[in-house]
Amino acid sequence: MVGQKGKSGRKPRSDGLKARPVALYIDHMEYQEGPKGKTRWAAVSWFQQFKRIYGSRWQEKTRSLIQHQIKKDQDQRMWMCGCSGNMRYHFKGSQVQCHKCGQWRNEHTRRIHDPNYTLRKS
Repeated sequence: MVGQKGKSGRKPRSDGLKARPVALYIDHMEYQEGPKGKTRWAAVSWFQQFKRIYGSRWQEKTRSLIQHQIKKDQDQRMWMCGCSGNMRYHFKGSQVQCHKCGQWRNEHTRRIHDPNYTLRKS
């Protein structure tokens, strides 16, 4: 074996966060080595290619892709609410009013959905 015992795997972090394992299910295909060989499993080709391209950085790249997609979804499909000092996201299609603080997504949705809404005359 190469390396020191107990020194492989996750390294300590200095940013105060702790990495925890999560399940990422990737499809695998079964194949046999030789006519009477042992049954082996191989990941689908797109995942193998992803790991070839990014090497040991594939998990870091996967995390950054997830973070980028979440940011994109928040910008496109959610609206921000300022409940009790915390910023919360609500889905645009289903939640037009925050159930905790009563804030409306915007004035237009309030005018449509609020039965007590009255036009303000200036």
